[in-house]
Amino acid sequence: MSTGESNVGSNRRFWTLLGLIMLVGLSGRTAYASSHRSMPVNGDSYAYHGGANLLADGKGYIDPYRYRDQHKVWQTADHPPLYILYLAAWSSVGVDTPTGHRLASVLIGTATIALVALAARRWFTPNAGLVAAGIVAINPNFWFYDGSLHAETVAQCTAAALLWAAAVMVDRPRLRSAVVLGVVAGLAALSRSELLAMIPLVAVPCAAGWVRRRESLEREPIRSRLVATAKRTNLRLVVAAVVASLIVMAPWVAYNESRFEVSAPLGNGYGITLLSGNCDLTYSGQFMAYWAKPCVDASVARVEATGVDQSQLDQAMRQEGFDYISAHKGRFLVVSAARVARVFGFFRPNQTRQLEHFPDGREVIVANLGSAAWYLFASLAVLGAVVARRRGAPLSPFVAPYLAVAAAVFTTVATTRYRSIVEVPTAMLAGYALVRLSSMWIERRATRLSSPASDTQIDQG
Repeated sequence: MSTGESNVGSNRRFWTLLGLIMLVGLSGRTAYASSHRSMPVNGDSYAYHGGANLLADGKGYIDPYRYRDQHKVWQTADHPPLYILYLAAWSSVGVDTPTGHRLASVLIGTATIALVALAARRWFTPNAGLVAAGIVAINPNFWFYDGSLHAETVAQCTAAALLWAAAVMVDRPRLRSAVVLGVVAGLAALSRSELLAMIPLVAVPCAAGWVRRRESLEREPIRSRLVATAKRTNLRLVVAAVVASLIVMAPWVAYNESRFEVSAPLGNGYGITLLSGNCDLTYSGQFMAYWAKPCVDASVARVEATGVDQSQLDQAMRQEGFDYISAHKGRFLVVSAARVARVFGFFRPNQTRQLEHFPDGREVIVANLGSAAWYLFASLAVLGAVVARRRGAPLSPFVAPYLAVAAAVFTTVATTRYRSIVEVPTAMLAGYALVRLSSMWIERRATRLSSPASDTQIDQG
């Protein structure tokens, strides 16, 4: 069989198996989303669902709670716009119920399966891509968000797309690749605020040529994986990637600048998050390193009474949060370290699982399964990272989401939802580790069967 025929066969096998994995993931996600028909939509879920319907009705990005309860039009930007915009597109064609929006989110989650497979295929091997896709298909830390109306489902999708675009950039350092990388990075920033850090941490290094491979990760790759090691930074590609990302974000930035008193380029969500994680309730005791709604209630009521808009409220809460940090410097680093440990499952993990039933609506069994999946796949990801590094794969694009999450929770709050984007590189690295472990087992078994001792045993038998 010729090399070309072999490659065609390998591609056909990859796409066939990926299609089956996606079908499994789609079926499970649809069943889970459908099971929530009678569940009330509260918290952030209603902010996305209700906000999308209001946007589809032509009312803009306004607070759905104030509009529903007070008939008040209050401009809001406390959530990134991409998920609301996506749901609004469905609302505009009549898919505007909670179940309809959940099923629409299932499509995003299923697309994430494919994007993780394609990204892992490019960074590692086709088999690693398929195994990583299988992890995404069955892992509760992915499919929970699809069925619960949380923006994390689109954040995970854009994170996977970003790692795929980064791999394409490394393999084929061209202007088109840089533009695609920049566009995806911009969309990622509009899906979850901490993904803004992926522009300097992933897009720029990959476009500049600082991220390179040293060798192939498989004996018979489906394509050449060796990359020319240009020694000079490619400023043209860096500029193309950064400009593309800025162009994607520009409409949202301009929209916010036109409707708020205080400049809020990407949103007004930091103040309430900062204050809810920095008060007496979260610096010691039961809710240490978590968040507490009473931390912000008094501030919101006091500031809103003055008739401010959301940007001014956000500014006031930021100031109050920073004032509290300044007055408690001795505890800040301790609590911040505990926040980082909590978000990655090393500080009060049992309590975190219990607390996240409200307001996220995460069922106890789903929380327990998700926790078990996190420890399993995170452990495998560490092994995958070690092996991949030894075989010449760059790790900085995979480390970047962990750094972004750690930086985000360091001053704010730590919940499992904040860990959502790191599930993507975790699945990819875990998939590669499982493939390598399987290959090692097969090789050792073949060696034992072909050894002289085995031949002697067979003859004696």
